[in-house]
Parts: sequence; structure tokens; C-alpha cells
Amino acid sequence: MKELLVSEYDGSNLKSVMNNIEGYQVIKNEMLLIYTNTKSETLYYTFDVLSGEIIKLDTSLKL
Repeated sequence: MKELLVSEYDGSNLKSVMNNIEGYQVIKNEMLLIYTNTKSETLYYTFDVLSGEIIKLDTSLKL
């Protein structure tokens, strides 16, 4: 598992966003899609780089 870190452009102000991630993708400027795995499911989050806000996405199937 990996840890996602962010910093300023010059490398200053390094901080951890989330531990134990499987990976991430840039989905638009300043926005990431982060995914993690548990034994039973994959969890998805969006992360706004500018505000630092993390939102868990609801991927449940509702019929």
C-alpha cells in the first residue's frame, strides 16, 4: 500500500492526504480520484488539492 502526499510546487509544506491507497488518477485540474481496497470492496474518494477536502463517493447499487 502507498501513502498519498501533497506539497507546494517547490516541495515545501509536505503533508499526508491518505494512507494505504491503491492508487489515484488526476480527473481534472486540482482534483484527484483516490481508490483504496479492503478485503470486501474498493472505496473511492475525490480530493480537492486546493481546499484539502476529501469526499467518499457512494458506489452502492440501489435498485
